[in-house]
Amino acid sequence: MSTTEYGGFWNRFAAAFIDGVILSIGGSLLGGLLGVFYGLAGGTSEDASVLGFFLSIIWNWLYYAIMESSAKQATLGKMAIGLVVTDQNDNRLTFGRATARYFAKWLSSILLMIGYIMAAFTKKKQALHDMIAGTVVYQRQPSKAGGIIAGIVVGFIGLIFVLSVIALPSFLNQAIKAKQSEARVYISAINKGQQAYYAQNGEFSDNISDLGLGIKSETVNYSYDISRINSGPYVISTANAKDEQLKSYSGIVYLKDSRTQTMICETDKPSSTAPDDFESVDRCPSGSSKL
Repeated sequence: MSTTEYGGFWNRFAAAFIDGVILSIGGSLLGGLLGVFYGLAGGTSEDASVLGFFLSIIWNWLYYAIMESSAKQATLGKMAIGLVVTDQNDNRLTFGRATARYFAKWLSSILLMIGYIMAAFTKKKQALHDMIAGTVVYQRQPSKAGGIIAGIVVGFIGLIFVLSVIALPSFLNQAIKAKQSEARVYISAINKGQQAYYAQNGEFSDNISDLGLGIKSETVNYSYDISRINSGPYVISTANAKDEQLKSYSGIVYLKDSRTQTMICETDKPSSTAPDDFESVDRCPSGSSKL
């Protein structure tokens, strides 16, 4: 063979992708037929799954071993990219060597795919399974497929990087705001519940369940409580954040001119402790702001 150019990593990747699609489609068709005939024969779905697993191994093995040891010396994917597989002396593979190469790929896979990545760095562009089986992949015909795929992969990685730098912080910020909105809604509802309770009973409640709101005292993001109560002038409810990235909230209902008034305070920074040390019922504690 006059070809001396070794098959590059990205061209081999492109060929493997094509082969993967072919094997997947073929395996699905064979698996479907197996399921139909096995079911008609009275077999169980569990047994069919086990049989399908072993047949998929045989299907993949025969595909690679037969085609790489054939006169074409290549799978359909390799043919499309212009690659061929030979032994160390540039001879056509025997079925046994092609079989050894296929099962050696399992080792390349279980080593976190490092065995495949080696093809990008070794002298003859050999992957681990090539070294084990004594095989070499040559570029018989030029192909731009590998370069195109490399460009796509690099572009995709670049896009992910850009999105992580620009979009991810915005997304996380929106997620935080969504969680904090729960606390604001709950505290507002508790305040209104206290107003209604006071109008009916002439006093505030020290138990959230008395307000009949259906609000849980514990959620994934916050814990809710009635932290302070003075049945005459005021009652304070709190929403303490469970996540260090979230702000905490407090709500106060107080009497002014014999009418109930409400206020909600938000910590200025993320905090797991709601502000409840009110020095004045109409002014938020230090480190928090009125909503």
